[in-house]
Amino acid sequence: MDSFPDRRKSPPPGGGAEEPLHVLVIDDDDNYRAYVLALTRRLGFVADAEPDGQAGLEHLACGAYDVVVVDQEMPRMMGTEVIAHIRADEALRGVYAVMLTGREDTETKIAALSAGFDDFLNKQSSELEIAAKLIAGRRIAARQRELQVALRDLYGIATRDELTGVFNRRFFIAEADRLLQTHMALSLVLFDLDGFKLINDTYGHLAGDRVLRDIG
Repeated sequence: MDSFPDRRKSPPPGGGAEEPLHVLVIDDDDNYRAYVLALTRRLGFVADAEPDGQAGLEHLACGAYDVVVVDQEMPRMMGTEVIAHIRADEALRGVYAVMLTGREDTETKIAALSAGFDDFLNKQSSELEIAAKLIAGRRIAARQRELQVALRDLYGIATRDELTGVFNRRFFIAEADRLLQTHMALSLVLFDLDGFKLINDTYGHLAGDRVLRDIG
């Protein structure tokens, strides 16, 4: 297995929705895995692949992926087991997941959706149908990424002081409550800016704001 960068904790800056989406293909069939890998790359994905579920989970733990395509019938770990691990992991549970299967029965399709897959692809499907489903998955994954970026921005606005950038009272109370419930030893430092009014009166409020930002 080739080495791969750790992208899990580094989302694209400034709203990264324009960045290409990343897909991981997990399938023990070398030929079919290469086929899906080539197709996803033609559709504009940055694509990687692994030959079984265990290797796929190890890869997912080190990289940030928007879409995962998982074969159901694999050694070491079935596709439904893989998706169970993905949905149980807070860092991975939002990934868009597609099951690959050679079966067409309704029970398999229901089992895939019930296990946590967002969609399924039959291995006998035409290239046109596979591409259409991957494109649909790309749309949903792109919206998910945009939503995550927006939520992160809104969280920053809600928890930080606009002038200084430091966390605000709302965050302090929530974080203090969380830490106190862990029974951890905590330290609290209080300090005051003596004579700050003199700075505003002498140099103006813009200078005062600069001082507050520097201290923050």
